[in-house]
Amino acid sequence: MRCYVWIRGSPLLLAALLGRDVPSATAQVRGPPLSRLADSGTVLRFHSTDGGTEAGRLIAPLDAGIALVEYCRFPAPPCRPGDTRHVLRPLADILAIDRYRGTRARTGALVGGGAGVALGVWAILASRNSEEPRVGPIYAAFSVVLLTGLGALVGVAIPVWQPVRAP
Repeated sequence: MRCYVWIRGSPLLLAALLGRDVPSATAQVRGPPLSRLADSGTVLRFHSTDGGTEAGRLIAPLDAGIALVEYCRFPAPPCRPGDTRHVLRPLADILAIDRYRGTRARTGALVGGGAGVALGVWAILASRNSEEPRVGPIYAAFSVVLLTGLGALVGVAIPVWQPVRAP
């Protein structure tokens, strides 16, 4: 079926002009089922009914109809069923689930870099009145690099979590 549909910003017109078949809107979409909350290997943080939180890497997919959540504690090396890090927890004992989305390393690097630039400008201005005026730019470059790296290291230690849903 050839389809000549003009949708602004869409490659459909180009496909029609090149004589390619454009899939119809009723074509079956492939992918995970709509009830799947997280696939295996995903790092999640579980808020339990007893008030605690625990992070884990899923061993089995987290679907809407399951009764038990199977995961390995995180951060830790991979585990197998029967290991001390392997956990089977009833979904009824979980109040909320958060998905791991990375760290604040980029934000820390930007904050550290900004502080490094401010310190570098101060070093350049302070070195104008000194006997060695060429030392200021060296201190400025060193402070930017050092504080950017330090900020990134601090940011790596701060995880970012996004709520998935309350089961």
